[in-house]
Amino acid sequence: MTELTENDIYKACIVLSIIGLGIIHVSHSYLEIQEADITEIDRTWMGNTVQVEGEVSSYTETENAAFFEIEDSTGKIDIVDFENRNISNQASVSGHVDVYQGNLQIVAEEIKNY
Repeated sequence: MTELTENDIYKACIVLSIIGLGIIHVSHSYLEIQEADITEIDRTWMGNTVQVEGEVSSYTETENAAFFEIEDSTGKIDIVDFENRNISNQASVSGHVDVYQGNLQIVAEEIKNY
């Protein structure tokens, strides 16, 4: 069995650091919030985080969640907000794309009012 030298340990640390930075760089593109027109969002976006902005309509609030639609110049999509945040007529919503009862929706993670 050969002994590891201090130089071998330094080399291993450098290689592992480079690999780690590479993994962070690649995974960052998957974690980045993507701005999208509503008509671009389809089932291939499932689980991805997306940001849409537009006019809020058909707002309904329950004890556990708020439900509304957001409409941009290309279409509409359902939004569910489990934190029941205040929302204005114009908003930007970031969240992950999901399907509920066969319909696409965005589960809100962040809402900015305009």
